[in-house]
Amino acid sequence: MSGKVMFDNLTIVPDNSLTRIEGNNIYLDLESTDLTSISNTNLNKWINRLDNAYEAYEDLVGFTPYNGEKMGILSTHYYPGGWAVAGNPIKWHQIYVSPELANINNNDDWSFGILHEISHNFDIEGWNFNDEFWANTKMYFIVEALNAKVKSNYIGAGLAEYYRNDCQDSYTKTILPRTGFHHDALTYCFIRIKDRIGIEPFKATFRHFITTGENPPTKLAKFNRFLQLLQENYNPGGNEVESTFPPGELNYILEPSFSNT
Repeated sequence: MSGKVMFDNLTIVPDNSLTRIEGNNIYLDLESTDLTSISNTNLNKWINRLDNAYEAYEDLVGFTPYNGEKMGILSTHYYPGGWAVAGNPIKWHQIYVSPELANINNNDDWSFGILHEISHNFDIEGWNFNDEFWANTKMYFIVEALNAKVKSNYIGAGLAEYYRNDCQDSYTKTILPRTGFHHDALTYCFIRIKDRIGIEPFKATFRHFITTGENPPTKLAKFNRFLQLLQENYNPGGNEVESTFPPGELNYILEPSFSNT
C-alpha cells in the first residue's frame, strides 16, 4: 500500500487493498482514496458513534447478532443489491462511500443508510413481519435515544417528522388520507405507540421473542402478536396500544399489508 494514512485505530486487512478502522463493536474496511473525504477526527468520531448505536440496538432488542462477533462494513466494487446490504460484513457499494463520508464529515451526520443496515442485523424472524419497516423503526428508536443526526436535517426525535410528513410515502400521504400503505407510514404509527406507552414495553416484547423462540406463522400473526405483547407489557387488559390508531385505521393497515400472509 503506497502513501501514508494515519488513524487512531488502524490496522490493514491482509490483501493490502483496504484500510481497516476498528471500533469496539464495528469495523470499517474502506479504500484509502475514499477516506480523503473525511478528517481523521471525524472518522474516529463516526466509528465511536456506530459503536454507541450497536450498543443501543443491543439494549433495545436484548441480543447481539452473529454470536457477538464484531460487525464489519465493507466497501465493495460489485453491486451488492442496494446502496448497502445487511449482513456481516455489511456490503457498502463503493461508489457511494466517498459521498457519504463527505456528508458525515461536513454535516456531523451519523449516516441514515449505515444505521439502517446495522438495524437489519438486529432482527429475528419471530417478530419480523416486514424487513424494511423494522430496520427503520428500530433505527428511529436508536436515533431518538442517542439524539443522532441523520439525513443532515433530522436530530433525535425530530426524525418522526420525516415519517409523518416528509418522506415520499409518509403517514400523511398514504395511511392518513387512506390513499395507500407503505412501511414508512407504519413506522410513524409505531413512533406514535412508543410516544404513548414508552420504550420499555418494546424492549420487553423483543425479549419475549428472544427468550421463548416464539415465531408466529404469518406476517399478520406476527404483527398482531407484537401489538398484543406491547399492550400486555404496558398495561394488561388496557387498550392504550390500539387506541393510538384513529377509528378504522388499524383495519385499513391490515387489509393491504397483511391480508392472506
